[in-house]
Amino acid sequence: ADGVNGRFSDVVSVMSDSPLIKIGSRLDQFGDSITHGTGAASNPIIDIHNTAAYFGRLGQTYATSGWTVNDLLVNLSTFNLTNLVEDGDIAILAIGRNSLSINTDPTIQADYALTITALLAAGYSKVFCRGILAESSDSFTAQNLAISNVVSSYANSNVFFIDVSSWTGIDTQDGVHPSQAGYAEMVEYSKTTYPKYF
Repeated sequence: ADGVNGRFSDVVSVMSDSPLIKIGSRLDQFGDSITHGTGAASNPIIDIHNTAAYFGRLGQTYATSGWTVNDLLVNLSTFNLTNLVEDGDIAILAIGRNSLSINTDPTIQADYALTITALLAAGYSKVFCRGILAESSDSFTAQNLAISNVVSSYANSNVFFIDVSSWTGIDTQDGVHPSQAGYAEMVEYSKTTYPKYF
């Protein structure tokens, strides 16, 4: 372990004949570079980790910088989710920043709906479809409306559009990607936004 930089490079396991016990429901976030934490630090703690802990859950990310909605869809099968997900686990779909034509492209809209279907099929009890975070140069109103419309058309009481239009002033490194302070601000927004959907 590297205590100075907060990184851990070694994992130790001890054999036991006791059954594994789940210690908390999962709050798994799927996305692009904002979920991946690109540029923030090596193995950064992003918003979902502290958000999940606040709600007594385990936070996990599934993301790669640059991913589009289709990239996430075609890679979902590589995560072995059906063997990880249990009843009560929730998926947060935080994708779309790299698919900005979602408001005009029916193929992207269909892929978004298929991603929701795949997450529910993997066993998630609920899917939170988080809107695209606003930037100083663009609020992505049309794109977020398109995501909201996909969710409405999906017509499943366990699938929710999470409006993040009020998540303003998030500190970034480059105008797009949150800084560590920005991720902390996102946690505070999550604490007040998510509870009614649980």
